[in-house]
Amino acid sequence: MKFITYLLITLLAFSSCKKNLDQDFNNYNPDLDPSLSNADRTKIALIKELKEVLQSVYLNQNALDEVNAAIYSSFEPDESISITSLLSPNRIGLYNHPAFLEMKIDHGIFKEEFKKQLNKKSYPLIQKYYSGYLSDEVGSSANSNSSDVMVALDSLPLEVFNVNSIKIYFPYSENWGSLYNPGTPGLNTVTDQMQRLVTLVAADREADSGPGNEPYYYQAGRDAPRQLRWRTVTVNDNYAELTKATHIINIMDVRSDPPPPPNPPITGVTIYKVYLGWVKCTKQYDKLISIRNGGGSELRFGRGFATADANGNVNPGFPFIAVNMKRKEIRKGTWKQVLTLWDTNWTSEKVEQALGIYEEDNNDPSTLTSTVSYSYNGVTTSVNVSSTVRTNDPIIRNFIINRNFYFGTGTTNQGWGFQSQWPIFDGNTNVMYTLPYEVINL
Repeated sequence: MKFITYLLITLLAFSSCKKNLDQDFNNYNPDLDPSLSNADRTKIALIKELKEVLQSVYLNQNALDEVNAAIYSSFEPDESISITSLLSPNRIGLYNHPAFLEMKIDHGIFKEEFKKQLNKKSYPLIQKYYSGYLSDEVGSSANSNSSDVMVALDSLPLEVFNVNSIKIYFPYSENWGSLYNPGTPGLNTVTDQMQRLVTLVAADREADSGPGNEPYYYQAGRDAPRQLRWRTVTVNDNYAELTKATHIINIMDVRSDPPPPPNPPITGVTIYKVYLGWVKCTKQYDKLISIRNGGGSELRFGRGFATADANGNVNPGFPFIAVNMKRKEIRKGTWKQVLTLWDTNWTSEKVEQALGIYEEDNNDPSTLTSTVSYSYNGVTTSVNVSSTVRTNDPIIRNFIINRNFYFGTGTTNQGWGFQSQWPIFDGNTNVMYTLPYEVINL
């Protein structure tokens, strides 16, 4: 009996504790978060305005289809589309993208619905930051009750952040493609239209879970009209992947993937090509919900090297390969096929090369530096090679590979087995990979 009483008290205490934690979670106030800057709070306020507008815009099924088509077209990376692209139907870009055009859906509806909502209510931050994307047809009523707010905001420069980084992020979109991808045959049926609703999350924190607004239909009685209502739910990776299609108004990485390095002139009679073969990442380096750089993980694999020309002048380099991982690929521990040349010809002059890995973010630049050896006229010399990178995380990997060691052991088990017949490197870390090579005799 005492044991049962003790168990009940423990369960009640746990339930109470959990309830308090849930209350703290849902009552999170960005204004009380000391880690946030004034610019961060402005982003959050703007994102909340956008969420309120989108809740109304998405009532038009064609507008929602337009957003989903933009995301499924992969016009922008990482299952996302920027608000600015959706507000630019007459500009070259999204709406001329071949994958978007193949879906053969109406476009420009999103912008029309967006402008209607701005005519109904004052959204001063949207008006301020998206003014260049809104025509004069947006009525003066949008500013009628916001003069005091707008005056206060005038001291805040538009350059405080890049509005192109504010995107609608659809994590795990591939899970919902049969129902939400406008390119799916037979999608636009009446039955499906009643189901294509999405949970909306306004990013107001750096977290892998947060509150979202989930739509549902309510009917008071059999003959009563159906009403669309919203309830607050906790959105995390489990929810977005398995429970309901979710759009997160996030700050995403604004990036341009580095171009592959140019092929050096072929010299000699034997070419040693080295590839970045397969990559597996088991850590989410970015948050699901973010006001800085959310979404998947943008991995960068660098090659630091040095050579000397005929005059002995050192030519250092640190080119990078982009490997962008979706959250689902990371969550499931999926091997991603890359098969991109890491070095087009690892000649004997490059005695050592550095392999550097980091995750790209939007923050201030830092420097990735390694020391490698090269040979010139039979003399081996060491030199520092470096590259400017942007990351919020510690450098994932930065080590030296000796040429003779690599070609001597590059096909043998490194201790973590094989992937597609090539040995896995760094199998005990968050990012593992293979480095296949081929030797071509000309």
